[in-house]
Amino acid sequence: MNRNNYLTSILRELGLLVTIVGMMAFLSLPISLFYREYFAFWPFLATSAISFFLGGLLYFPFRHQESNLDVRTSMLIAASGWLLISLAGSFPFIFISYNLAGNPETPQTILHFLNPLNAFFESVAGFTGTGLTMTVREDLLPAAFSGGVP
Repeated sequence: MNRNNYLTSILRELGLLVTIVGMMAFLSLPISLFYREYFAFWPFLATSAISFFLGGLLYFPFRHQESNLDVRTSMLIAASGWLLISLAGSFPFIFISYNLAGNPETPQTILHFLNPLNAFFESVAGFTGTGLTMTVREDLLPAAFSGGVP
């Protein structure tokens, strides 16, 4: 497999991975409506749209290319995938914090995510299941972040 085939295989697989974040954000929409957290609806919808768009942009141009993934390419996809998924997963944190930033009743635990690095850290922690968090009071986060579990 030549160098161009490696790159197209990597991009195609990353496109598939980032659509997973889009699906997760899309599945969070009914939760935000159920709990009447309308401030979270549009950020999750935007995250879903961005993830599906980026995933399609990476996947569709290369969908018919031959794929012979070797160990090195697979490892590169896994490492790059974690970064890309974590980046896309940080969007709801950032968007919700900016959405609520002007409200004086917004808890500080949400305003921490005005810093994109905090949002990225929280996203990485969420996807890896480390249990680490940037939030001071998790109970003040929107229900859609926990899948509707109080």
